[in-house]
Parts: sequence; structure tokens; C-alpha cells
Amino acid sequence: MAYGKHGKRSRTESLAAVYGYVYDDEYASPYETDQDYKADAADAADLNKLSKRTRAEENTDLLGAIFNSFRGVENDLLGPDEISVLAAALEIDPNGPVMMVIAWHMNISQLGCISRREFIHGMQELNVNSLEQLQERLPHLKQELADPVLYRRIHRWIFKLTTQDQQKVIDSEIAAELVRVMIGDWRHSQRFAAFLESKESPKVVNLDQWMMLLTFSDSVADDFSNYDPDAAWPVMMDSFVQWCKSGGGSPPELMSEGE
Repeated sequence: MAYGKHGKRSRTESLAAVYGYVYDDEYASPYETDQDYKADAADAADLNKLSKRTRAEENTDLLGAIFNSFRGVENDLLGPDEISVLAAALEIDPNGPVMMVIAWHMNISQLGCISRREFIHGMQELNVNSLEQLQERLPHLKQELADPVLYRRIHRWIFKLTTQDQQKVIDSEIAAELVRVMIGDWRHSQRFAAFLESKESPKVVNLDQWMMLLTFSDSVADDFSNYDPDAAWPVMMDSFVQWCKSGGGSPPELMSEGE
């Protein structure tokens, strides 16, 4: 019986003998059996998993250290004051839409607060390991605001974040502040916020009204000339248009001629 370089006929050599082809010992597998190969492969996979876990732990520790540099003294979270400091380091408005997008990526559970877990999760999702890298990502986050589909997702998320105790509405005054943040570039954003704070506004805003506001701001002309009161608009939008046309909260030049 012929033997390979490992001292006994290997599985490859045995197959060669059965099927009659020439076995070249120079290119023989270092594994005598399939079990040896599988065991070696399993060890390599375990080492790879260990390496990935070690890198993940190091990344978590690094991000935790960044969080610690901003967190409050008494609580293990970033409150409004700490978020303002973080925003200043990033050179963005703490109450602006970009900060809100960052909070969305962190999937915060309470408006105005970021927990350690949320901070680390958001930084990892954005694939950044430092404030410098996060700052470099800001142009991309601004582009997300320009994506209509993604923007609607964020707009819906903000509403659900603001509701409390399984409620399905938010106070009009809170909605007014959110309008100033999220659609501040809409020409009528300040007027609509003022309307929500007026006596003519409903006391609460539901999700349908909140989402239709985006459609309204995108499709209705600045002078409301193409607004159809018979269309399927929420009553709140009818009230807003009438309020504006009667001069509520708006300078005369924003109205169409002849109004």
C-alpha cells in the first residue's frame, strides 16, 4: 500500500486509487480527514468571531468615553444642557433639524434626552468613532432631510416620540415648536406655529393632521391660490387658510393681490 506524506493513505489518495487518476503528493491537502479540516475551519471561525467581538467592545468603550465627556454629573444621560454642549461642539443648532436627525439615528425614547445606550447605538449606526467623524457626516444628514420619503419617516417618528402614555395627539403648543424646528424653511412655518398657539387653533394635533401638514407645505402656493377647501384637507388646514386670509399673524405682502 502506498502512503502519503502524512504516513498513511489520505482520503484524497484513496479516491485517486479508486478512480485511477495520478495523485501528486506535492499538492496534497494537509488534512488527513474531513473532520480535521472542519475542526480547523471551526477554530478559524471562532477566532474571527472573537476578533470582531473584541473590536466591537473597543468601539463601545471609545464611544462610551465620548459620551462621558458630555454627560451630566448626576444622571447617566445627556439632558437639554448637555445636548446643547454637544451641538456646540458639532457647530450645529441644538434645536435645529440636523440635531433632530441625529436623535432619530440614535432612536431616542424621550425628547430632549439621550441615554448612553442610545448615543452608542446612533454613533455605530452612523459608522463614526469620534466627534470629528460625526461632523464630517453632517452634510449627509442634511441630505437625508432633502429625501421626501425619509423626511416623512422622521416627521412621523417625531410625532410618536412626542406623544406620551399611549396618547394619539400632541398639544398644539408643542406642535408649534416642532413646526419651527422641522419645517422652518417653509414660508408659512412661523405663521402656522403662531396659528397653533392662537385661539382659532384646535387644542391638540393628531397624526393625520401632522402628516398632512407636510403635504400642505409642499403643494399649496404661498398665497393659497391653489388651495381647494373642498378637497380632503383636515379642518385644521381650512381654519389656518381662513385665519391667514383674515390677516392672522401675517404681513400683507404674503397675501395674494386683491385679498
